[in-house]
Amino acid sequence: VCRISDRPYDVRLYHKKMLEQMTTAYFSEACSKGCVYTIGYFQETIYFVPERNRILEWFNLDHNHSANSLDSSRPVMPTGMRMPQGFPDLADEDLSVHVRCCEPAGMCKWLFMPWGYYETVLDHNKERHPKAKVWIITTPQCAAKPLVKNILDKYKQAELVHPPDKRQIEDNVANDFRFLMNSPRLLLGKSTFGYWAGYFSPIANEIHMPVDPKALTK
Repeated sequence: VCRISDRPYDVRLYHKKMLEQMTTAYFSEACSKGCVYTIGYFQETIYFVPERNRILEWFNLDHNHSANSLDSSRPVMPTGMRMPQGFPDLADEDLSVHVRCCEPAGMCKWLFMPWGYYETVLDHNKERHPKAKVWIITTPQCAAKPLVKNILDKYKQAELVHPPDKRQIEDNVANDFRFLMNSPRLLLGKSTFGYWAGYFSPIANEIHMPVDPKALTK
């Protein structure tokens, strides 16, 4: 197994700079016969553009799809990636919001997205699609956080995909990922989990996500 990590802690642990790790993973004979294990926050699209089609095959996704008999504008998802049973049926105008549970201080403070980010997108969404539902996908621990409560209080069309009083829906990580992959419109936080769902989705036609200002100047 060849490891690639961009987290400062792991870079120090492996005593290899990022460029050296990438070179080893792509060109060494040992790595070509094994697998590459990525550790960290790989949200740089450039890492995956050359291998996007191959990675899609890992998810059993095919963009050369046939039309959906219920909605010709959406692709047919392979069995393993279809909307999980018991999850909401999404209309084309519905917006799915993924909230990563981080605080403005502490270990994951750089992943915290302020209320203003969500409010700006949701206000614009309400103007364009006043009747659209807003579905919040997050962990049970995060559902009680102020950020999620603000969304629920301000936007009456907003609901939790996993309400605390309705735990019959199987809220495992794989099903949450399938939900995002089946969403026509996405509002994502600063999260690799949400990023991958948006980047590889064959269904989403509108995606809102934070962009590093440095990337806009390159």
